[in-house]
Amino acid sequence: MVQEPARSAKGTYGEDSPLVRVLGHEGRAKILDVFLGKHYTELTAADVTRLSGIARSTFTRNVEELLELDLIEETGKYDGSQHYKLNKDNPVTKILADTQHKLLEHDEQIINNSSSHRTVSIQRDSHEDEMTESQESLAEKLAHKLADDQSADMPQNGHPA
Repeated sequence: MVQEPARSAKGTYGEDSPLVRVLGHEGRAKILDVFLGKHYTELTAADVTRLSGIARSTFTRNVEELLELDLIEETGKYDGSQHYKLNKDNPVTKILADTQHKLLEHDEQIINNSSSHRTVSIQRDSHEDEMTESQESLAEKLAHKLADDQSADMPQNGHPA
């Protein structure tokens, strides 16, 4: 039986969803992709923008959210630049890393089957970002994984310990 993704406390699947908060913006997904790929490295904003192809303003707009979610952490300021690294101890980061690794096993299939460039617009805080259908599929799979992990952690009485 397929389990529905967990809804937010407000009962919605939209912008209040943890999955949308993490991956709902293309820029944020690209930043996470860089940190997941360079998990052993401290990176500056300049490093991330160069590796991801995003604008500096996109990094600036998304970094606070990633810090707040504890997916990345500040490691210090050296040579006038703030450095960041992936928070490998965060359970959500571990799920994202596992999902990225599994997706890389199927990269050719994903690339070949997502050659269409149809996109779905997502509006948030008056910034319009785009999410490709393959990113939507990844987001859906991650939502199911998060829901499965949350239900596995839930005692039989249905209330958190």
